[in-house]
Amino acid sequence: MESLPPAPKSVTLLLNLLNQEPVPNEINIAILHVPDDGDVADYLTKNDNDRSTDGQNSGRYSGGSQWKVNKRDYGQCDHCPEKSYAKIATHLGIHAPHLPMLARDFRTEYFSLRCILRNCVDSDKIANIPEWLFLRKLDATTCLLLVCPDHSTAWADRRRVLLGGGDSIDEVTLGREFDFLNLLFTQHSKA
Repeated sequence: MESLPPAPKSVTLLLNLLNQEPVPNEINIAILHVPDDGDVADYLTKNDNDRSTDGQNSGRYSGGSQWKVNKRDYGQCDHCPEKSYAKIATHLGIHAPHLPMLARDFRTEYFSLRCILRNCVDSDKIANIPEWLFLRKLDATTCLLLVCPDHSTAWADRRRVLLGGGDSIDEVTLGREFDFLNLLFTQHSKA
């Protein structure tokens, strides 16, 4: 079997946030605002109760009239996936200007795993495929579907991995899948 490069940092960071307690139940893709003098995580943690209540759940946070985006540290970083996400309690935010870079990373991870698994299936080596490879593919589809929910091939591959060649699925995995679908449909209701 081919050797795999490590998963992109953007994939690893997103999966860590998705699995962190408390597990996110809402996702929002928006421009994440930060004050000029601070880090986004510090600012959002300190001001969690100052959320704007405009009724639209826009993902913006009120911080007074001095709100500005620090483009030097935040908005212009193409190789800083750690600045692409913010998590507050059960809410996960993805920085919209970083979405093309993140989608590219997620697609690269997904298609590289898809090719490796397809080659193993075509050459009848399916019995020798380690379980971690299937789990990594499930993680890759999780990330990809959060930003590209209409990717029908990813949905089909996700179903194949979840069923694992059988017709049944255990209750824990089914519960996690329902949680993922609930999270996904908070952002993409027509997916």
